[in-house]
Amino acid sequence: MSIGSANNTDIFIQDPAQFIVGVRLTNVEKSDITLTSPTSIDDTVVSVSAGHGFSAGKLICIREGLRNYQGYVLSVSTNDITVDVPLDFAYTTDAYVSRGSDSMNVDGSSTNVSFTTSPPSGATWHITQVVFHIVDNVDMDTSKFGGIASLTNGCLLRVVDGYTKNIMNVKNNGQLAEHAYELEYVAKAPAGSYEVRAKKTFNGLENLGVVIQLDGSTQDSLRLIVRDDLTDLSDFHVMAFGHVANSKN
Repeated sequence: MSIGSANNTDIFIQDPAQFIVGVRLTNVEKSDITLTSPTSIDDTVVSVSAGHGFSAGKLICIREGLRNYQGYVLSVSTNDITVDVPLDFAYTTDAYVSRGSDSMNVDGSSTNVSFTTSPPSGATWHITQVVFHIVDNVDMDTSKFGGIASLTNGCLLRVVDGYTKNIMNVKNNGQLAEHAYELEYVAKAPAGSYEVRAKKTFNGLENLGVVIQLDGSTQDSLRLIVRDDLTDLSDFHVMAFGHVANSKN
C-alpha cells in the first residue's frame, strides 16, 4: 500500500512473513521441568520429568529455538500430560518447559502477583497488541473493574527490557477504555456471564506507530501485575499478539 511520496519516491508498507505470536500472560509456578522424550508435530500427549505438579486446567509452555507453545492440560497420567492444542513443532529433550496459570482473578492485595510473557532465548518478539478479557456474573459499567468495585491500586501493565517502563495502570473499566480505546461490554444473552473486552494496539500510523520489542537473550518481558483482590471476578485473562522478528526457520 502506498502512503505517499517523498522527492517523487513512493513509500510502501509491507507486512513481514514471520511467525505469529499469540501468547497468554502467565504466572509461572514451576520452570525446572524437562521433556523426557522428543515430541512430534500433532502430538497431544507429552512426557515430562517427575515432580512436575501439572493438573487439569494448568497451562504448559514449551520453548525451543524460535518456537513457543502454550496449551491447557486436559488430564495427567503420572508423567504423561494430555493437552488441548496439538503441538506444531517437534520439540527435543533440550526444550524449556514450565507450568503456570493465566487466570488473573487472584488476590494480589498483600503480595502482588505477576503474569508475564517473554520470548525464548535467542528469539526477538515485536508485540503489537494486548487484549484484556474480564468475565463476571453481574452487569458492568465504567465505574467498576469488570463487575467488582473500582480497584484501590490497579492492574499495572509494564515492559522490562533493560529498563522498566509502565505502560498503563487501570483501576476500572473507564480507565481501561482510556488506555486501550477499543472496549466492548457484552451482556449475557440470556444466560451465561457478562464480559468486558479491550484491545490496546501499539503499531500502525493510526495508533502509536511503535511495537514493544522483547529480546529473549536478555530475558525481556511484558508483565501484568495484579495489586488488588480480584477473586470476586469470574475470570480475567490477558493475551499479547505480534510476531517473531528473527528470520523464519
